[in-house]
Amino acid sequence: METTPLFNKGVYKTKVMVFCLYNYTDTFEEAFYRCSEVYRLGARPFPEAYHPLDQLVKKDYVSEHWTRDLISKFSDYWFKASNFKFKTWEQYLDVCEKKRNSFLARRMNRRSFAVSAGRKGCSIA
Repeated sequence: METTPLFNKGVYKTKVMVFCLYNYTDTFEEAFYRCSEVYRLGARPFPEAYHPLDQLVKKDYVSEHWTRDLISKFSDYWFKASNFKFKTWEQYLDVCEKKRNSFLARRMNRRSFAVSAGRKGCSIA
């Protein structure tokens, strides 16, 4: 794929998007390589997870080399330019884990607060 003539004619790199199919028979490494190459050549990858045409619910299909969580993270990583332009895959996973842990900690704090507030309310009444 040679994109330079397009860019020499005034087409902005950010306006060229290339569909990158994944979750079919490929592995994560193969799909990541394809998206990386599209980006390296100057276009923007647009990851699209494969879904069989006879699938009633679009997001239910997960091929043998993928997991639902990996599909979600792969898509999120490549959809947001701030991810693939400035973070490696490993850095992105670290950020995801930190956000998840922060969310769980806030959730636990709310629950413990609600329980303690509820006990105080019960003892007053």
